[in-house]
Amino acid sequence: LFRAMGLIKFCTIAFEVLKGSPSNYYPIPVFGPILFATFLGNFGGFFKNGFHEYLRNGMPWPFQNGFVCATFYHFFVHDQIGFIGVHLRNAINLIPGIKGGLDDKVFATVVVSAFMHIMAILQLPEFLGPSFSPFTIIGGVFNARSKLEAKVEKTKKSENEKISGGKDKDL
Repeated sequence: LFRAMGLIKFCTIAFEVLKGSPSNYYPIPVFGPILFATFLGNFGGFFKNGFHEYLRNGMPWPFQNGFVCATFYHFFVHDQIGFIGVHLRNAINLIPGIKGGLDDKVFATVVVSAFMHIMAILQLPEFLGPSFSPFTIIGGVFNARSKLEAKVEKTKKSENEKISGGKDKDL
């Protein structure tokens, strides 16, 4: 609960400070509030190990968790006129009764807190284990697609070399 509320508070503070100077491309500041809140649970790892050492074995769970939760909260609560926030709220409002009469800010707080708590339970050794991440599924799909594309490219290259007798590498 402490991490969830801290993330929400950091996101809100950064938005309030930066809201008067959005980029030319989107009506609200995007990166500042999301990254400021994301770093909340990661400063220890960055200071203790350094940036490169902290990220050497991939994106740590606290970073993934903070980034996704901060992004959801920021766009759902703060983005009242941009297409991302508008479409996100419209998509959620398509599910009847999902908000249970809660306003957007309270609903987003409940979602972020529930996600963090549920993930903490799922990552217990008695359940799915500390290496579990729901984002692994998404990454696995993209990784499998990348491997497939690389295999197709390698096959095309091999076929081109057979056709040209290995003389023309540019085919």
